[in-house]
Amino acid sequence: TNSWDAFINFYHGEMAWSKVDMTTALQYLNSAVSIDSNFVLAKLRLAEIYRFEGNNQLAIRYLNAVLPNTEYLSKFDSLSSMALKYKLNGNVWAAIHNLRDITKFLSARKEPYYNLAEAYFEIRDIKDAKINYQKTLDLDPDFAPAINHYAYCFSQTGNHKAALRYF
Repeated sequence: TNSWDAFINFYHGEMAWSKVDMTTALQYLNSAVSIDSNFVLAKLRLAEIYRFEGNNQLAIRYLNAVLPNTEYLSKFDSLSSMALKYKLNGNVWAAIHNLRDITKFLSARKEPYYNLAEAYFEIRDIKDAKINYQKTLDLDPDFAPAINHYAYCFSQTGNHKAALRYF
């Protein structure tokens, strides 16, 4: 974006999303898109959040606005948009393959590991999900979505004591 106001709203939306404050994240990100209707990254984040919430219809709507404009995204965000497309089309294994590639060249960022963990969790591969949530938390111990879903992994395997510690 070339709009400072759109960027500020996007930034606040990202901060809210990192704390799983969906209402605030959606408000700020929608404001960013209202200010700059060509803000591709804000639309991608909206698609990701709507998918996270289970609103695949809105996720697809925003993702369809992103895909023809991936040249405006970083390589990471462009690959993430493809992984999201695979997930929304029900091809989680293709998303996992894509997300593994992302972790290879962005090993210092939490998001690739978190997204990979989410994909593994979706197919109930709890072992690999836990590994990648842990990698996420190694990079950012306060990342609320990873903490929450890491706890669910422990719950799924019957380790309720560990689950409660993370919840």
